[in-house]
Amino acid sequence: MQGIKHDISQLQDLCCKDILTIEDTATVSKILRNYFDLHGRNQSFVITKDALAKRFKELLAPCGMIQGVEFAEQFYLFNYTLSQDYERSQKEIYEAIAKPFKDWVLQKWDHMRPGFEFSTRNGSNTIMIVARHCTTVGKYAPGKSIYSWAEALLVEGYHVDIICLGDLEDKFSDLEKKYKNLRISKLIVPGLKIEIVSILEIIRLNRPRCILSEMEFGIGALLGILSKNIPTYYLCQGFYNLPWYEKIVLSNIHKENNLSERKKDLIFMHPFISRTLLAPEPNHAAISDAKRKLQISDTDIVLSALGRMEKFSPEFLDDCVALLGANSRIKLILAGPNDQSVCREKLARYIDEFRVFVLPLSDAHTLGYLSDFGIDSYPNPAGLSALEFMAKGKPFFTKQRQELSMWSKQRQPEFVYEDHIHLNLLITQLTSNKKSMQKARDGALELVNIYGLKRAKETLNALCL
Repeated sequence: MQGIKHDISQLQDLCCKDILTIEDTATVSKILRNYFDLHGRNQSFVITKDALAKRFKELLAPCGMIQGVEFAEQFYLFNYTLSQDYERSQKEIYEAIAKPFKDWVLQKWDHMRPGFEFSTRNGSNTIMIVARHCTTVGKYAPGKSIYSWAEALLVEGYHVDIICLGDLEDKFSDLEKKYKNLRISKLIVPGLKIEIVSILEIIRLNRPRCILSEMEFGIGALLGILSKNIPTYYLCQGFYNLPWYEKIVLSNIHKENNLSERKKDLIFMHPFISRTLLAPEPNHAAISDAKRKLQISDTDIVLSALGRMEKFSPEFLDDCVALLGANSRIKLILAGPNDQSVCREKLARYIDEFRVFVLPLSDAHTLGYLSDFGIDSYPNPAGLSALEFMAKGKPFFTKQRQELSMWSKQRQPEFVYEDHIHLNLLITQLTSNKKSMQKARDGALELVNIYGLKRAKETLNALCL
């Protein structure tokens, strides 16, 4: 904890300086690395977020070409992971980070613009996807979206070129074996400079119809700001208010209520995800082993929430405490990466009683199958994990709140609760009536089926591919 306090104090002191130097930028960059690595994204840093964001433009100004791109991505992720208000973050990051970064790129990278001018090929059937990681399990949730987009395009007969900058999972390699019209290029040598040169050369050789990417900043941003003649599309994974990319592909849950500065450039889509990713065949041995380790019996009612630890707000945890006090059969699992201290402090009594388990990043499918129900975090709701629960036939509870309006189409309306008393009543009704429980499970499966690959064609048509 001493290291955390020291780094926070350094950031606070730096924000009070009249003039910032390149040395200050280096200090901030080092502390941000500590935040992600040594400090496990500790939420105590939230007290520095707003003041530091006001100095981003000054911190970025003296950076070299490569250093600045890397620093901006690091800074964005720091700010976004500390944001407790999803909608507010769209405005704040756009003004304080995204706009200054775009201006910096246009000035700092101006002499490189000819390298981003590509010749098009009439009638090209090739779609290029530039992805940070090609994984479907673990911390990088957007990998599931990349897989689903690739599969949807392949089914429709497009040639797909995926450029993978980081981890490459066997599941993607299996997809490449299944479809002859898929080619995956894994960049072996790390480093932004080499990655940029490699990607530009691949684009020149393959001359794709368009480029898709899930990356908000980094190489995706450079392509979105500087590339000419080949359209770039951003596959939004959460933060959508970017001043680059030709088009921003956004879930239709944001259609009526979004804060984008570029409304004419938004393409709304019905979310879709490959069913094999949402609910793979259960590993019964792993499920039994997890139940044994967590001391879960057949009489227990298991309620689970999966996501980054910072999503589990104090208000959400207070509701959990009240629910656990009201129903002695309930056991709660919270699993995900990052700082667990708030969860452990709030739930200490029930952790000691082995009724609450705060776990690190875990196998989402094993936990999903052993659970009876899933539950939404708030104010920042669950993303893909909500669909993963329902794809396994697990009813998913969500609290009635103002921000629910955006996500209501991805939730079961009969399981929206008012408070912990109402939630306990719903749980009791379902667990005491087999017919009601089966109806709830069938409803969950029916809702998820809407988000299958049959929806992909509608989205591809909207993109005019």
